[in-house]
Amino acid sequence: MSIISNWLARSPVFGVLDKSARAELARQAIHKRFEKGEWIAPYGETWDYLFLVGSGAIHALKKSPEGRSLIVLQMKPGDLYWGAAFFVEFAPMPMLLEAQRPTDVYLWPRDYLQPLLQEDGRAMWELSTMMARRILQAGDFLEELAFQPVKRRLARMLLDLYGDTAGEYVSRGRTLDEMAALIGTKREIVCRLLYELADEGLIDITRTKLRIADRDRLMEVARQTGG
Repeated sequence: MSIISNWLARSPVFGVLDKSARAELARQAIHKRFEKGEWIAPYGETWDYLFLVGSGAIHALKKSPEGRSLIVLQMKPGDLYWGAAFFVEFAPMPMLLEAQRPTDVYLWPRDYLQPLLQEDGRAMWELSTMMARRILQAGDFLEELAFQPVKRRLARMLLDLYGDTAGEYVSRGRTLDEMAALIGTKREIVCRLLYELADEGLIDITRTKLRIADRDRLMEVARQTGG
């Protein structure tokens, strides 16, 4: 089974289709390869595709006029995403889609996929359910940015990124700018808080590596509210 066929069979949206319909979807898919840093879809562009991530990783970015970035969504293999114009004709992309590393995507234009979704109520229901979950996730994300301290957000991010390797030195992987974009702040604040956590004995950090030294205490910071 090809990569695209495998992901289609496992997709909540396309997995409800019969095997022949999925095989036709696989044949009609537009395969594109993006290198790290390449744009899949620029901000403001009318982009009426739905795509499936076959390999790699993608993040959706919002950028301020001052050049600050906020990562509002991260996509991994098997995930589906769609341009705003896929549902609302001529609607511009509300964010920039960028490959985080070499990435394969499989795209279908609105004109091809819309009749299939309209014909199969199960697939449309699953897509609608997925959209509702994204809206709920967006609400949680905005609440986190509005009401939770930056230090708490940073602690949660460190646990997400490095929690499975607590006690071991691992490559930081993310730049200060990328960390800042993940939690909605400035790189200078991330730098200051990382060294504050290090001074408190919760992490050890070098220019290229990081170690979670006290996972339990870092989790306490991640649960803090207010302030």
